[in-house]
Amino acid sequence: MIRQVSEAMAEESKIAAMVEADPVGAWTFLERAGDALERLRSELKRRASMAPIDLGNGKQLRILDVEKKTIDGKRGLPILRDTMPDVDALCSVSKGRLEKALGKRNASVVMQRLEAAGAVETNTEHHLRKVAAKEP
Repeated sequence: MIRQVSEAMAEESKIAAMVEADPVGAWTFLERAGDALERLRSELKRRASMAPIDLGNGKQLRILDVEKKTIDGKRGLPILRDTMPDVDALCSVSKGRLEKALGKRNASVVMQRLEAAGAVETNTEHHLRKVAAKEP
């Protein structure tokens, strides 16, 4: 199947045909390939942390330190409100973060209040997951 996928990568119709012909095999391959790719990425990161990896095309794989800045709400919101009166419209809190901060039971109570106030926006994402089969 690895050969089939590598050959099919250039053509989406070939991938669709592979899935149509053997969806179970395709799913099994996807799971194994995903695990293998994670291990490969991890090993490349480990190796690149020791020394850059020359890719032979004038490029290198390197570990780069990338800063990610977040604003502490308690200390930052007063400053932001002075600068941007409508800053609250930019702020959001996920249900998961609320549960982490309050615990599931307390977060559930708060979520009910937020929903009643029209403060909850629901978006649907489509995730491919392996789940128990439904009975017909």
